Amino acid sequence: MDEQRLSNFLAGEASEAEAAAVRAWLAESVANRRDLDRLRRIWEAAATPPPRPVDVDAAWQRVRGRMQTTAPTETRPETPVVPLNSARRWTVWRVAASVAVLLGLGWLGYRLAFQPVPAVPPVEVAAGNAPREVTLPDGSRVTLNRASRLRYAAEFGGETRLVALTGEAFFDVKRNAAKPFVIEARNTEVRVLGTSFNVNAATPDVTVTVATGTVRFSGKTEKARHSGVILTKAETATFRAAADTILKGNRPNPNALAYKTRVLLFENTPLSEVVEALNHTYGANLTLARALRTCPLTATFDNEPLDTILGVLADTYRLRIERGPNGRIAIEGEGCGQ
Repeated sequence: MDEQRLSNFLAGEASEAEAAAVRAWLAESVANRRDLDRLRRIWEAAATPPPRPVDVDAAWQRVRGRMQTTAPTETRPETPVVPLNSARRWTVWRVAASVAVLLGLGWLGYRLAFQPVPAVPPVEVAAGNAPREVTLPDGSRVTLNRASRLRYAAEFGGETRLVALTGEAFFDVKRNAAKPFVIEARNTEVRVLGTSFNVNAATPDVTVTVATGTVRFSGKTEKARHSGVILTKAETATFRAAADTILKGNRPNPNALAYKTRVLLFENTPLSEVVEALNHTYGANLTLARALRTCPLTATFDNEPLDTILGVLADTYRLRIERGPNGRIAIEGEGCGQ
């Protein structure tokens, strides 16, 4: 609230608009009313006229009379008596009152400006049994894989845009060169300006796969920081928790983003890796007979249901699909040539 308006309000000199503004401000909170009460007490104490002054002129005349009674008889010129001016005394008190009011308003302004601001709790978003799309305060978009969580500030007010990931997510980061985007995932950190990439922190071994742009991937320990890497489009790297180091991959997993794109690409891929990709993409619980692990598959599935893909596998290798409790699906067969 403007100090001049408060001063006019207390002095009874506020316009109707100013008085209405002050009353609205008072209605906002109990703290505002308490502050104005304190200010009013300061005003009233400062504006109270001083106690009735003693009659200094009369006292001086009495002393002067006694001096004349006891002094020698020779004639002396009288010293002129200048009475104190009561108007000037009241002016001094008005100045003191103004100073007190200004001090009170200054204290009120300081309190309003520097009172603690309540902390805003971070936002936490979780994906359930299906991937979930999230838009962050800066406009960046995130696709959380199932059973994953993301925590971030309601507003990115610091020097970085910091988020914390549990599980897996694909990030499409809005570029801001003045404020890097930082992801904390287990014992690793991914730092970017603006790009798109995937972070899989579902296990202690964290993997980053870059779709576009450039990212820096590093660990939090001294050793892991030194082994940090710069990744560009189509590159991947994995933080090995046991060795506390980061290793660049020879080739990216073509199905790393299938949980988001629903596109699966297999080119002469062993069925063991096919089953692994299906489990990751659909959140399935597939098991594969040992005799089928090395059977190769070349196929592309674009947004196909899991049952359709299993039917293709069964027809290709004459497999048996056996469903058990808790969503378990067993893929059985005699081998690739049967």
